[in-house]
Amino acid sequence: MKREFGAIVVRARARLHLGLVKISDDPGFISAGITIQHPFSQIKVCCTKHKQCGGFAQRDVERAKRLVGTVREYKAESIISIPRHEGFGSGTRRALSIASAIMKLEKNRTSIYKTAEAMGRGERSMMGSLLFDKGGAAVDCGGTITCYKIPQKWRVIVIKPKMFQRERKIFGVIEDQRFEKIKPLSGSKLKKFKDELSHTLVQGLASGNFKLFSNGICLLQKLAILQFGHLQVGSASTEMGKELLAQLKEQGFMAAGQSSWGPTLFVIIGNSKDGARIIDWLETTGKIESATMTRISRSGMNFS
Repeated sequence: MKREFGAIVVRARARLHLGLVKISDDPGFISAGITIQHPFSQIKVCCTKHKQCGGFAQRDVERAKRLVGTVREYKAESIISIPRHEGFGSGTRRALSIASAIMKLEKNRTSIYKTAEAMGRGERSMMGSLLFDKGGAAVDCGGTITCYKIPQKWRVIVIKPKMFQRERKIFGVIEDQRFEKIKPLSGSKLKKFKDELSHTLVQGLASGNFKLFSNGICLLQKLAILQFGHLQVGSASTEMGKELLAQLKEQGFMAAGQSSWGPTLFVIIGNSKDGARIIDWLETTGKIESATMTRISRSGMNFS
């Protein structure tokens, strides 16, 4: 039996991608995201006398070891997992959880930016890595990331739409190929978009004004759909997701969209009062696998 010592558990909350617009081929993007309390992951990392092999987790262990410059052997064990390839940032959370645990055990302090880069994350945006570390909300404007604390009364409804057998989750090489096909927003259109986003989404986050925030999410999703819509089913990666988003907008819920390439959808509401009603309606549509209401997390990962 393998002997374990120096164990630590990292808890990391999922993130939702609220929209992304390509503005250059660097790559450069304007995007926004939030950290939610559920789902979340828990990963146990411990020092071991025996070298482990195989799997994404062990690949992350080896990268983290190179980052801190240690020859000790470590292994990672998933206790609770975030669903993979569903728009929750599961890969980044796994990689950074493992790195954070090993750095703590090795008494190493490295910035989240350098850590993410060493772990192969943040190729398009460091927003997800920063949300892992600090929680709350963040806006990435071409590499300049600003974090915000979300009002405690705001809520998020996380929706998993049903998928037809012909529909597939988008990730990996297919995702990379699709990003390469996107033509960047530029010139006067880019300037107008930045100005409008500053007066809606950014101002709404900074002041806690839900109406401005909601208008900003609507704007961000609209531009994202113009860029990415021809590579999926318009506003979503699934037919039912597209129909649900259209119906939600018709009912006046403008802070709604798809997280990343989906299939997960989100609806952000100003308080919990509308939550039960929205979920009850969603369940009558016959178009969802699940719908749950959760809080926006105001803190990042933690150790135990």
